[in-house]
Amino acid sequence: LLAPLDPYLRRDSAGRPRIDEHQRLTLDPSVEGAIYVQNAERHTHGPGAPDLGLAAWRGATILNNLTDATPYPQPPRTAFTTFGLPQHPRTPGARRPLPLSEPANHLKANHLKV
Repeated sequence: LLAPLDPYLRRDSAGRPRIDEHQRLTLDPSVEGAIYVQNAERHTHGPGAPDLGLAAWRGATILNNLTDATPYPQPPRTAFTTFGLPQHPRTPGARRPLPLSEPANHLKANHLKV
């Protein structure tokens, strides 16, 4: 589908199309207009890109950019994720997580009712 546009597509060092924060393909400056993509930006937008649960957010991003308005206002930041263990000392009496090798009590086979 994009083969005729290939000379106008800007690509990264791995040969993948560049996609900006508005879900648009990055094109040669001589091209007027824009091409928006959905579910084609995993390499630039992360593993959530093909998640259908984000389709409404992507659609709002595209519509807001197309109209140069904000019919669908979006917060500047929608999620916070951190990885790793807390860096503060343990609080006395705080619950300790189970080791990965031990299932939680409610998941043990003798507690399951079928």
